[in-house]
Amino acid sequence: RRLEDRENKERLLEIATEEEQLKQRLGVYFDKVNDIQTKIESSEKFTSLLKEGKVPKHEIKQAAREAAKKAAEKQGVVHPPLPSWWQERLTYDWGDALIDDLMGNSADLTSSPSVYPIYMG
Repeated sequence: RRLEDRENKERLLEIATEEEQLKQRLGVYFDKVNDIQTKIESSEKFTSLLKEGKVPKHEIKQAAREAAKKAAEKQGVVHPPLPSWWQERLTYDWGDALIDDLMGNSADLTSSPSVYPIYMG
């Protein structure tokens, strides 16, 4: 029991450290993206597109945001990957498949992590 408690505490500490590092990296990334987007939106070409009104404002702003993200990546500031605990939650394994079968409407237990149905009964 003590070993399990210690492992849980270590894992929680690891998650907290990972989250703090992720916040810092996301801050750097989004600061850079916001700076680039501000430069794009203050350009003459951008303001002329807004004044013409042929393209909806939200589409132009969305395109500017995507361009800013691509420019930031070209400058070496990339979006950080998901933390390990988040990646673990996104995986789908046999346990998830069994829960889906037992809790869902599946009568013949065919859910699996693979795309091919498997009878497990």
